[in-house]
Amino acid sequence: MCDLELLMTGAFSPLRGFMTNPDYEAALDRMQLQDGTIWPIPVCLDMTEVAAGQLEVGQAVVLRDAEGFILAVMHATEIWPIDKERGADDIWYHRYHKSWCGLPVSPKRESP
Repeated sequence: MCDLELLMTGAFSPLRGFMTNPDYEAALDRMQLQDGTIWPIPVCLDMTEVAAGQLEVGQAVVLRDAEGFILAVMHATEIWPIDKERGADDIWYHRYHKSWCGLPVSPKRESP
């Protein structure tokens, strides 16, 4: 939820959402984004293998808080499995989360 807030408020600028695989790989390999912007750490939305298996590119993803309120609606642009041998000795790996999902973030809009 902290990463989402930082993305939505622009604190993670120039990121416009959770990283896609090319930016993730560039951050790990060169500590920068694909466009050359310095970026030392991946910002990805992790999910379980089951959740990733039910998601398709282009499909809407709704992130909710613990009480069920909608925080953001996003559309998946890329889904890829986590390679836990890759990266910084499992810093971004959690034993229950097996996939990453790249998607732009759009703040929830209140109905008039």
